[in-house]
Amino acid sequence: MSSLGQPLQTALKLNISLITRLRLDARIFDFPKVKSGPGRPAKRGRRLLAPKTLLQYANTPWQETEVQWYRGRKKKIQYVTTTCLWSPIGGEAIPIRLVVIKDPAGRFESAALMSTDVTISALVIIEEFVKRWAIEVTFREVREHLGVETQRQWSDKAIARETPALFALYSIVILIGLQLGSVPIRTAAWYSKQSNTFSDILVEVRRILWRERYFEQVVENRDLKEIFTQDGLMDEIINHLAEAV
Repeated sequence: MSSLGQPLQTALKLNISLITRLRLDARIFDFPKVKSGPGRPAKRGRRLLAPKTLLQYANTPWQETEVQWYRGRKKKIQYVTTTCLWSPIGGEAIPIRLVVIKDPAGRFESAALMSTDVTISALVIIEEFVKRWAIEVTFREVREHLGVETQRQWSDKAIARETPALFALYSIVILIGLQLGSVPIRTAAWYSKQSNTFSDILVEVRRILWRERYFEQVVENRDLKEIFTQDGLMDEIINHLAEAV
């Protein structure tokens, strides 16, 4: 079965609307006619023109509209849409809404989009698909700037859960850091910088959380109170621990 076929079948079973890109040479078919005689009913009707053929066909009934585009801009596009069956090789035919889009200005490549919810309008499909750009940029920047790689665990569930958990943890640390206000910029002889990095925020969040959770309780201990109330000693210990982890 096509690599896309299984996710689509799963989406249909779970009643999830899935919007994605479709190959321009995809095999699409009309819905089968209702059979009244003996024999097994057909699973699909006549084969329709592939999306790439629609782009070349002179009589394709293009519609022009303006949609919300990348980076929050408005963009004029042309599109044609229909409901049909997509038949992945080796899999069951799947009902979809097909949307083929092209740029009248010729600045971006034409594309075929699809939705498992055939009741969704073409404009909703296009604008929802455009939103994936922010997700793709997030994954790229997380790899480039945070060093997150493909996870390796013993089970598929652990692999699927670890990266979203890292995303969530990173976001929580940043949000806490923003609430803290001013965060010290930690530099070294070999590393000079003018603004905070994630490592600075992480150290400061550790320092604040550990101080409240553990070291405030230590100060209440009479035997240790004198040691930890010396000038800046507790802060120095916490800072060293937060930077060393």
